[in-house]
Amino acid sequence: MFVSMCRRNTPAQWEDITGTTPLTFINDCVSFTTNVSARFWLIDCRQVQESVNFSTQVYREIICVPYMAKFVIFAKTHDPIEARLRCFCMTDDKIDKTLEQQENFTEVARSRDVEVLEGKPIYADCFGNLVPLTKSGQHHLFSFFAFKENRLALFIKIRDNTQEPCGRLSFMKEPRNYRSLTQNAICNLNITLPSYCKESDSDQEQEEEVKADTASSTLLH
Repeated sequence: MFVSMCRRNTPAQWEDITGTTPLTFINDCVSFTTNVSARFWLIDCRQVQESVNFSTQVYREIICVPYMAKFVIFAKTHDPIEARLRCFCMTDDKIDKTLEQQENFTEVARSRDVEVLEGKPIYADCFGNLVPLTKSGQHHLFSFFAFKENRLALFIKIRDNTQEPCGRLSFMKEPRNYRSLTQNAICNLNITLPSYCKESDSDQEQEEEVKADTASSTLLH
């Protein structure tokens, strides 16, 4: 038995009161008596020592509001072996009104509606013949907020330029674990990079400036 004495509009902080609260079991029902106004939570947990930590993690998950959203990926190949990706996770139909349409980006993938939790981080990673340009121990991630333009910019490199410039971009709730054989993803999208077209010198200089800004803002430890 857990209790939280926090105010209604603040996140609960759970305390184990099992040892001080008499519980009455009748058939499949459990009842108890209290003289205080608070939030109570009765759970069945075999590992008693981990019950508070476990319940806190579960509580943080269930209070997040789920929304149905789409993942959309735009790509622009600025080098024979490198490209820029801009990923969106949006709940409305404003995807076709983004600046990427004016900056010669090409839409390379769009998901069906998938469930995404408000305020939770989303980790992005590449597989196949595409490799994200990151430093060791760093991740590409962004947080989802409903009715906002949730955008993630990243640079990728073609692993083998003798093969097709294609791969899979996965969006996950947790960073990629190389020791795990399986990892559930929020969404998986297959992408193929657009053909490379040589840009003017001014475009390349602007590309390098954006690349430097993106590396400092989207790569987190």
